[in-house]
Amino acid sequence: MANRGLDSDQLVYNAAQSVKFYEMLYVRTREAGTSTYDYTYLTNGPGDIYVDPTQAATMGIAEEAGGHKFLAVGPFLQFSEIQESSDFQITNVTVALGGMRSSDLALFLDNQYIDQPLKLWRYWLDENGVMVGDPVLIFDGRIDKPTISSDPDGSVSIGCSAASQWVDYSRTNGRHTNNSEQNHYYPGDTIFKYAADSIKDLRWGV
Repeated sequence: MANRGLDSDQLVYNAAQSVKFYEMLYVRTREAGTSTYDYTYLTNGPGDIYVDPTQAATMGIAEEAGGHKFLAVGPFLQFSEIQESSDFQITNVTVALGGMRSSDLALFLDNQYIDQPLKLWRYWLDENGVMVGDPVLIFDGRIDKPTISSDPDGSVSIGCSAASQWVDYSRTNGRHTNNSEQNHYYPGDTIFKYAADSIKDLRWGV
């Protein structure tokens, strides 16, 4: 990932030869037939990570009151490479969680997951195992499908793929790329101010 969003201490650790960084995963699913949400907090770091209520609010995961503990599952948590682009493209990521029990399949089999949020943060640890600065968001998207596979030893690998927040925009029916409508939803946002000048001919179905 680029160094965008890193503070000065994180930049120092990110440039070090023996840098130690890990990721934190947040997934929200909804219990089928209800308005109740289930929340999953995991990290591939060496130990559990606790974020206090203030950090949770900053990270955008304050839906549940209080702080949250990200359970350490080590190398069992993996995800695909995240590509960044200067273009407005839909970025995808695949998250996999191995070594799980069959009962853990309820995360996707018993819950509604389509279009539910998935977030990934990166964090740095110093030589004493203390977090350097705050976690940095590296992916924010919506789940589009689960992936489930079983191993001969009885363990199960579960996961899902997710696409960036631009999917939300493309799925909003009837929204137009003009300045007045963009300001209706996001006052002060001028991203489409010159759309009419720069986009003269849109060819559909090509």
